[in-house]
Amino acid sequence: MSLELYTKLSQRENALIEKLVSRLRMSAAPHYQDMEIGLLEQRAARVVEAFILSLAEDPDTFVEYIRDIAEERISEGYLLGEIQFALNILEESAWQIVVGDIPPRDHVFHLGRISGAISASKDTLARIYLNHMVIARAEVDRLEAKIGTLCDRSGQELQMDGDEFPDLDA
Repeated sequence: MSLELYTKLSQRENALIEKLVSRLRMSAAPHYQDMEIGLLEQRAARVVEAFILSLAEDPDTFVEYIRDIAEERISEGYLLGEIQFALNILEESAWQIVVGDIPPRDHVFHLGRISGAISASKDTLARIYLNHMVIARAEVDRLEAKIGTLCDRSGQELQMDGDEFPDLDA
């Protein structure tokens, strides 16, 4: 638990949110550029709040939060790099607060907590994306095999009458 870190980041929570929104909006990440500003601000506020609370209590709660967010963002078509970029901004901004607002003797401890939470979150995020990629690849392979069964051995496409559709689940 780090009450000092929680206090400093809480005092600068709005600045963290504003920086996150601003940098995401200026990035080349299409989902952040195209997102309605109110929704982006709302999402940024939630991630910053979850991050700050986790540093006061248990950094693993942020990892769990990111796990849930990753599943949502994958279903929305976000790329892994888009979410990682947001985490990088959050980490950099929190580091700047520590270096600017906390005595140097405590930097290593606090910067370690910040980087630990972000690194563990990125690891979880990457594992989720990798798992989804493996599942998608297996589905592509299954569908390619089914398509192969619709063609005869000479490479000619199977002829079907107008309204017939092949049963790909067979």
